[in-house]
Amino acid sequence: MFELFLNPWYAVAGLALISVPIIIHLINRMRFKRIRWAAMEFLLKSQKKNRRRLIIEQLLLLALRCFLVVLAGFLIARFLGFSAFGFFQPQNTTHVVLLDDTLSMSDRWREQGEVKNSFDAAKGLVRDIAKSAARAGSAQQMKVILLTDPKPPRFENRLNDESIRELASKLDDLKATPLHVNPLEGVKAAQEIFAQGVQDQRVLHIVSDFRSRDWSGQEANELQNVIETLAKGGVKIYMIDAAHPYRGDGKQTPLYHDNLGILDLRPETRIAPEGMPVQFTVAVANFSTVEKKNVVLHVFVDGKERLEAQPVPIMSLPPGYTKVNFLVGFVRPGFNQVSVTLEDEEAGLQADNKRFAVIEVRKQVPVLVVDGDPTVGQKPAGDTYHLQTVFSAARGYQVVPRGVDELERPTLDQYPCIYLLNVPQLRSEKGLKNLEDYVQNGGSVAFFMGDKVKPDYYNKSLYKNGKGVFPAPLADRPTQGLTDDEKLQKLFEGQFQLYLRGEHFASADDFPIFGQVSTGGIRNIFKYLIIDKYLPVPRLRWNREPGQVDEFATLPNNRSIDEYKDEAQRLLGLLPINEEKYAKYKPGLEEHQRAVRSALGGKFAYELANVFDALLHDRGDPNDPKKPNLVEFWDMPEQKALRTDVERFKETVQYGDPLVLSQKFGRGRVVAFFTTAGKAWTDWPGGSPASVTYPVVMLELHKYLTAGGGDNELTVGSPLTLDVDAGRYDPKMRGFFLPEIMDTKEGVEAEKKAGLRDLGEQPGVFTGGKLSFTFTAGREPGVYLFDLYPRVEGNPSPPPEQRAYVFNVDTATEGDLKRAGREDLEKNPVSGKATQIASPGNLPSLDQKQTDLSESPWFYLAILLVLVIEQALAVHLSFHLKGSEATLPVGARTAATAA
Repeated sequence: MFELFLNPWYAVAGLALISVPIIIHLINRMRFKRIRWAAMEFLLKSQKKNRRRLIIEQLLLLALRCFLVVLAGFLIARFLGFSAFGFFQPQNTTHVVLLDDTLSMSDRWREQGEVKNSFDAAKGLVRDIAKSAARAGSAQQMKVILLTDPKPPRFENRLNDESIRELASKLDDLKATPLHVNPLEGVKAAQEIFAQGVQDQRVLHIVSDFRSRDWSGQEANELQNVIETLAKGGVKIYMIDAAHPYRGDGKQTPLYHDNLGILDLRPETRIAPEGMPVQFTVAVANFSTVEKKNVVLHVFVDGKERLEAQPVPIMSLPPGYTKVNFLVGFVRPGFNQVSVTLEDEEAGLQADNKRFAVIEVRKQVPVLVVDGDPTVGQKPAGDTYHLQTVFSAARGYQVVPRGVDELERPTLDQYPCIYLLNVPQLRSEKGLKNLEDYVQNGGSVAFFMGDKVKPDYYNKSLYKNGKGVFPAPLADRPTQGLTDDEKLQKLFEGQFQLYLRGEHFASADDFPIFGQVSTGGIRNIFKYLIIDKYLPVPRLRWNREPGQVDEFATLPNNRSIDEYKDEAQRLLGLLPINEEKYAKYKPGLEEHQRAVRSALGGKFAYELANVFDALLHDRGDPNDPKKPNLVEFWDMPEQKALRTDVERFKETVQYGDPLVLSQKFGRGRVVAFFTTAGKAWTDWPGGSPASVTYPVVMLELHKYLTAGGGDNELTVGSPLTLDVDAGRYDPKMRGFFLPEIMDTKEGVEAEKKAGLRDLGEQPGVFTGGKLSFTFTAGREPGVYLFDLYPRVEGNPSPPPEQRAYVFNVDTATEGDLKRAGREDLEKNPVSGKATQIASPGNLPSLDQKQTDLSESPWFYLAILLVLVIEQALAVHLSFHLKGSEATLPVGARTAATAA
């Protein structure tokens, strides 16, 4: 403004133009002659009388004419690109384009014989946005940021022909990533860019596929709040949908492509003996609403397809997810890469059709067993004896019996899991820290109780009020042992002596440890299992969050039935037996009411649970009206609250103290059995009909423990932290990425060496006696290998120790291609007004020239108003002949005109 509009020469020219009406006025005053005339004298006297008013009116007329020149100058200044004190300044615009490059943007389809995908469509939309904005009449600044890596911007420049070509070149180099990132992170990054400086106009273009999982529901509330804040701050927001089929203008929910994906590939153990088959479980998701049939799953080990003569067929994939099991044997020691692949789909994602896992194969798998009473434990009825018998029969496992001192050593990570049998306490804080670090880093521990265990130590040092490695507090002492008569009575009373709690799992295959013995008639064998003694868990002191600890097995409630009589009577009183509406169910309700009252005369609380269970699940006899179907009664909506109370009460009286608990601790797992592993407190290892399940449960326990560790559970983009003993390793770690191995003529090992990508050295950080490595470069699916460098006395360069981890795509989040509706994207009132939803074919037009005050209709209305006033005042001050005045003599007219 100061260089152009207020330049001294421009100011002089403007003043000259403004002075034109004044000069004309002065010249006109110099062109008359003074003639004395009687009639004119009369007029002069009259003029003198009205002189002040006339001067003011003439000055007003002069000012209006000058003001018109000023307004004309403002208009000329606008066309010359000048600005007038900011009133007519064209508004520059900053465009921030948030380009979604997550996995779901690789959604592909076939159109007119050509394969297209959402990310390529999105890149084309970004080019169109830039071209449209560049045609605007003011400066247009554009910054393009990627959702998965917003800093720094991938493009940052003022838009013109050259910069648009630069943008197109950079967009051509971009590809959709296998990552999942919440769009909230990208919107926040755009918010930071807008906050860096004050712009005249700010526009945010979100180019995405707007999947329902990210943009709707409670999880999207924070995202909507940030968008609302931007809208309130004056940011114009365009949500540009690149997904196919293209979004229409209506409010109906847009269509989406069907998609299949592999949710999970989980081996039953991460460390397997050489030659022993390992069962894998594959979870395949069908994200559509229709059943898919005849899907084929291919299995590869180190690049070579296994089961090639018979790939794993999946005859039916209903909506939801389906689990498939298969066995693979391994003969090559070391880390083996396993991958499974679905056949390509016509549309949808391809990257989620593949999943990786890694198995470490050893000639024998070491199992560390720490017995708190080794002398007794090695005897035929001892704890170590029975576990050693199980693992020796299974082959491929080497039981390593050690004392508690073994936990002091820094070499615990050589064991895939540890069994602590009747251990009274750990010797030192060092042993406790070693154990906690071992589990935190992926190891697993199984605790078995016994008479040597010190509950006070477990509560203070291991449980730590819910923060420690042990899953629950212990009572001060174990229960009293059963007499021979009590044991005999339990064998013949027909009640379950152990309840398996697999109700939270989808199927028996998902139920850890007890899955193989939890179904059918096998489960009934636990009616004959005697648990003589155990260490109770005081539930009132048990501080646990929901989902933190899983209760796999529970003992029956041996409390006196008298404690529950009042609540049972209250629930019986709530049964609507005498209501006419339920007359059909009256005979059945009365029968079960009598059964409950009869059971209240029993001894143990769990006996009451059976009659309440019968009340809830009695299906009656359709041919006998006296035996109605009570399941129909409980399914009535008005009985929902009462049914919930009855079910809760049934569980309360049925379940007593937990026998088997499990919790995750860091990346590892902890399982606690509250009785002995041997025969000291139970006849489970031998001497009972239920003993046939003992080796099955122990082997399943071992698989559950060694399947943990999180080695195969990482998603691309997530950080991996390794904590090791600072005194045992050098503070450096080298990482390698192993893409999918291909079975070539050169062989697997040659392919591995050729395909390994060196990720460089990762420095370690010392924290509290630990050496921590944080790896954040896992941005591609596959196997990652890490070399750790141990310190060995007398050996200056010992061979590195290698560990393997797997990163996979987040199929659960990215594979669901359902799209958010318009009502989800325009959820808030302010952002709804400031947001425009677009898609290919109906992009917003950005090439309009930026308006200023000089283009406002009010500005032109003001000019028109000034002209009208000026003309009216000019007419008022001018002289006009009237009637016969037009016939005056020429001299008189001349004199009048001169006056």
